[in-house]
Amino acid sequence: MACIVIGSAYILKVPRPVHHTPARPYRQAEWPRSSWLQVPSRQRLRPMVELTYNTPSEFRSVLAGKAAEGSDGLCLVTRHAYESQHTGFLIDEDVAIGTNSRFTYMMFEPMPSDKVARDQVLIITHGLNEGNPAKLFLWAYNLTRILDYPVVVFPLAFHMDRRSSAWDYLEQVQLTERRKQAGRNTHVSPFNTVISDRMSQNPDRFVRGGLQSFHDVIGLCDEIVQGRHAGFLAGATPHFLGYSAGGYLVLDLLLSDPGNRFQNSRSVLFATCVRSDDMNPDSIFILDALAGQRLMAFMDAVKEPLLGLGQAETALAKEPVFWLHQILSGGSCLEAELRELAPRILALAGKDDRILSADGMEQNLHPIPVTRLPTGVHEFPFALCGDLPDTFDRRKPETREMLSRVKHSRHVADRYRGVFRDFIESAARFLSESGT
Repeated sequence: MACIVIGSAYILKVPRPVHHTPARPYRQAEWPRSSWLQVPSRQRLRPMVELTYNTPSEFRSVLAGKAAEGSDGLCLVTRHAYESQHTGFLIDEDVAIGTNSRFTYMMFEPMPSDKVARDQVLIITHGLNEGNPAKLFLWAYNLTRILDYPVVVFPLAFHMDRRSSAWDYLEQVQLTERRKQAGRNTHVSPFNTVISDRMSQNPDRFVRGGLQSFHDVIGLCDEIVQGRHAGFLAGATPHFLGYSAGGYLVLDLLLSDPGNRFQNSRSVLFATCVRSDDMNPDSIFILDALAGQRLMAFMDAVKEPLLGLGQAETALAKEPVFWLHQILSGGSCLEAELRELAPRILALAGKDDRILSADGMEQNLHPIPVTRLPTGVHEFPFALCGDLPDTFDRRKPETREMLSRVKHSRHVADRYRGVFRDFIESAARFLSESGT
């Protein structure tokens, strides 16, 4: 039996011919399989790489977007420009945000590189309301050095470098005060007030932005695999590390697999992919309570078609929206597909994660085994432990103490160095395994 989407709205079960493969929107743009025979064999892990737990000062400017590149002699980090071709998924108000369409992403390359073109790349996707890439810097830096091939940190729609310049501190303060006045609202803070207000107004932004990000990642992979991106051989293999909300996008890519692009890709799913009824997005760094309630209510109806899409966008949305609904609902088509994908997925959960729980990951990703790691709080893995306050108030000592800890979240805390090493080395070993 097969699950089929009609108009992105209804799910029917129909008999599937034994050898039938449904047509996909990108079938005409399949990557040339002959190129797989022309690239070097899969690299092995670099021996004796000592992990770095503090962000090197040489990268301060490139991390802040003030420099185009930075290097410490071990790793080269460069910013690359990208222009999205998929604003048709967005509401008109969001199409006008130019920084979301034209932005930069960071690429990490091992040194000395001698300008060697690589045959693999790891793409890291991040969590909801990620404001900058500082949290992910050490993940990418260490994985680049161990894997000995490039790692890309790619910003999803309206996050990191794609945020609007109009979302400044003054607007955040004003929105915070307004949302605090709303009845029975908790977890309100300047860190989450913009995204909370946007999701409260139009919760379908979650899916619209997700669809734009989904096709932007495909566009980046096409550039790399077709030999149009500096630093890569034609036919290079893209792999993924999807954290939190970014993990949903990665799993959606593998399930949808447009044009059979990701048949050889391996993926690490970290703290992600629970059902919507197992989510708890209320956090002063993610969403306030009212926005979380509004978004969760929308999630239950995410299989419904999005209004106002053009014919081309409707066609491109069908399969990823279908599989997103399957992930969020633990749908009947999910388990069989996960069983096929299991050899190419490593699932890691935060042992005490209260946002996207380890139990929720195990239940929804079955039969893929889930490894539990004591990574600390979901919002700042490997950096902060204990619960974050529910109320943001600079007059209170718990808020000031929390802010002091967050300032150092770009580094790995001493108590988490062992588990961070386990995380990086487990991911590197898995991503380096040959075959599928």
